[in-house]
Amino acid sequence: MTESWWELRPYLLATFLSALVGMERERHFAQEEDIHAAGIRTFSIVGMLGAAARALDGTGLPIFTAVGFASVTLMVIAGYWAVTRRGSDPGMTTEVSLFVTYAIGALSASGRELLAAIVTVLLVSLLSLKGALHRFSRSIQPEDVSAALRFAIVSVVILPLLPDRAMGPMEILNPRRVWWMVVLISGLGFAAYVAFQLFGQRRGTLVTALLGGLVSSTAITLTFAGVARAAAGGARYLGLGILIAWVTMFPRVLVEVGIVAPRLLEGLVVPFGAMALSGFAVILVRWRKRPVSDSLPVLRNPLSLWVAIQFGLIYGVVLFLSRFAQLRLGDAGVYAASAAGGMIDVDAIVLSLSSLVRSGLSEQVAVEGIVLAALMNTLAKAVLCWSIGGRSLDWTPTIGFLAIVGAAGLWWAISF
Repeated sequence: MTESWWELRPYLLATFLSALVGMERERHFAQEEDIHAAGIRTFSIVGMLGAAARALDGTGLPIFTAVGFASVTLMVIAGYWAVTRRGSDPGMTTEVSLFVTYAIGALSASGRELLAAIVTVLLVSLLSLKGALHRFSRSIQPEDVSAALRFAIVSVVILPLLPDRAMGPMEILNPRRVWWMVVLISGLGFAAYVAFQLFGQRRGTLVTALLGGLVSSTAITLTFAGVARAAAGGARYLGLGILIAWVTMFPRVLVEVGIVAPRLLEGLVVPFGAMALSGFAVILVRWRKRPVSDSLPVLRNPLSLWVAIQFGLIYGVVLFLSRFAQLRLGDAGVYAASAAGGMIDVDAIVLSLSSLVRSGLSEQVAVEGIVLAALMNTLAKAVLCWSIGGRSLDWTPTIGFLAIVGAAGLWWAISF
């Protein structure tokens, strides 16, 4: 009995995934009051048809799959013709979704359940985000298109062309790994920018600072401090935004480390969690005392090919100096490189130390170096905040900085 149910799994999955797409279409039609030819039942049946046709083909030629696809095509044409005869313009979204749903059913029956689920999630997301996507497309500027093309150049064109072997003095630098870090940082920043464009600025300082912190907490510090100074004390709430961006840096670094060197996460979760929670506590207390304005600085597209190249150079230099310092000075050299590199770019030193773990660097030293780099980076941003924003930002960033340093100091005292 159990084996029979297990054999039915692909077909049940195909029906379930297809029904999800159909439910989204039903929701859309109910909101828009559109005339439609396909709802939850039709989508479910199309998914089942795709699974059944693929199963009938087995390992031979996809004859039944092709016949099923042709049947869906005829059904879509007939449905579209019937709707347009009533004088409405239904568009092609639902019709194209039916073809994708048929493919989802076929994928489920061919043993590619995960791919079928991923395609379903992407399809339902695209369908449900219609309004946000339309707003985003209308807000796209020429420089945004150029930025997307630059990201494609960085990730798709340049990366595969670079040699995947250690090169240079002492064979420390691997060009492809160095550039892969460029792709990683650029991708995170670009994704945050796209999300910011999708959801807009009016959600307040929280969203701006959170997404801006994913792009660059240093950039948010400079921008918000400059706006606060220009406002002559009328925009003190921006200090909260700066602190939010600082706190966002800690989970961002954990994500980077988790991708490059997951085994370091065990040693970093406690100190980074303590620093993030201490800063978050200050945010909660200060948030209740400050009104939040809708007038926020515009976050520009962060992706620049020159900036990406600069990061690659910084990452390569920091990686080389860290390895050189480790070989010549031992662990003390790594700490010195972490302190100096962290003040310039925390991502570069974090990714450098994470990569060096695979080359023999002690995990404990790497963890301590990353914590030190994060603290020095926070100190550098605090200095920028004080020097540019001055008293316009009140005491929020200062209190947050002291709380973060205090949490790190407590962790250091308990651990060593």
